[in-house]
Amino acid sequence: MPRFNDPSRRRFLATSAGAVLGAGFATGSGEPTGKTKSLIHLFMDGGMSHLDTFDPKPGITPAIPTKVAGVSISSGLPRLAERMDKITLFRSMSHAARSHGTARMNAHAFPGGFSFVSPSQVEAKHFAKAAVEARCLVEGGARFVRITLGGWDAHTNCARNTAAQAAILDEVIAGLLDDLSSRGMLADTLIALSTEFGRSACLNGFGGREHHPGAYCCLLAGGGIKGGRVIGCTTDDGMEVIGESISPEDFNAIIASHLGSRHPANPPA
Repeated sequence: MPRFNDPSRRRFLATSAGAVLGAGFATGSGEPTGKTKSLIHLFMDGGMSHLDTFDPKPGITPAIPTKVAGVSISSGLPRLAERMDKITLFRSMSHAARSHGTARMNAHAFPGGFSFVSPSQVEAKHFAKAAVEARCLVEGGARFVRITLGGWDAHTNCARNTAAQAAILDEVIAGLLDDLSSRGMLADTLIALSTEFGRSACLNGFGGREHHPGAYCCLLAGGGIKGGRVIGCTTDDGMEVIGESISPEDFNAIIASHLGSRHPANPPA
């Protein structure tokens, strides 16, 4: 599908997203501004269900209103609902890769040769500690930090499994936003959340949701962007993007435009 791999389209999206999101994004020239110092990339490994997190649908998953009028998210994310004015949601993510390997590779591919460091965490129970480590790494001069929360591949009992993951996510991102803000670091630090793909609206015979790359969610916060925004929307069942879709390459190009693809690499350990 050409629209997923068109560099001119990615430049256009980076520029048009900049008009929506605010300071730091590329100008019409396509050149990076690089005003943000650091990136913390939160990767939801396994395929986070958009329907059970940031794009709930009536009759499918329960939702709650957020601090931003007209924007609702999953009832499992109450702390983030109170901080939605700091967050920009991308509800029009889409691609064609159904395998974890290919989708993960695309989600991790940032233009400009970003080299990430990661905290020591490997399990969900350590995700909160890893977020604190990530902040410390950024405070110490790291430019690109990635932390991973696994456990999203909910082929069985999606409601229970995703609720547990959402509770961790809600606490950690809200805490990270508050921590960075209290230290005066939020304007200089971009938080990006991404995943492989979304999940199907229909449950399988085990109460799980299958891989669904045709529609899913990512988000950005901090780094000087204007929060309280939602980019794109999906159909009533959350299975298809309405209008123009955004691929992982598009999303990462937007991030690169915000940071500047020529930004210095992480300093030596």
